Amino acid sequence: VWLPLPHLLLISFVSIDSLFYSGIAGLFVGIPCLVGTSVLLFLIIRRIIDSSAIAFLSASLFGLNPNVIYMALTPMSEPSLFFFVTLSGYGLLRWLQSNGERWLVLSGLAVMLASLCRYEAWLLVPFVSIVAAYNGITSWTMQRKSAALRSFAISGICWAGIAFWLGWNRIQYGDALKFAHWTFSV
Repeated sequence: VWLPLPHLLLISFVSIDSLFYSGIAGLFVGIPCLVGTSVLLFLIIRRIIDSSAIAFLSASLFGLNPNVIYMALTPMSEPSLFFFVTLSGYGLLRWLQSNGERWLVLSGLAVMLASLCRYEAWLLVPFVSIVAAYNGITSWTMQRKSAALRSFAISGICWAGIAFWLGWNRIQYGDALKFAHWTFSV
């Protein structure tokens, strides 16, 4: 039922018995995600309001929140979700400000990775995909065909995580939506 990316990130750490049995293995993914999310929040807020002090305060409020720290200290999927969603938002912000295609690629890849962390991220996929597709349509009408095709590819990349998970379930269980009707599902 659980999406695979947080577990894949933990594999190399939980394979060491001392890290697994002490519970420290979860720290090796959670703490870098917490720090990365805080840094990205700092960069986003500083870029929007041009104040390092307010950006630092905002990032500190997130990074020092006891609930967020607890999630980062345990092997949960939320810290990686927070990191990839924030990375996607940073990529979109940079793309809006500079119109650099690499930032849209970063946003699309980040939302695809977020969709492999928790199901809540699936709601973000259509939005980033629509932004990339709209950029592609705009480029196409301006006779920039290669830029348009790249934007359409980014739009498709956004959906790759969901497509992978549905395909995996189809192959593994014979039903792409098997995860949706387990014993405790609604």
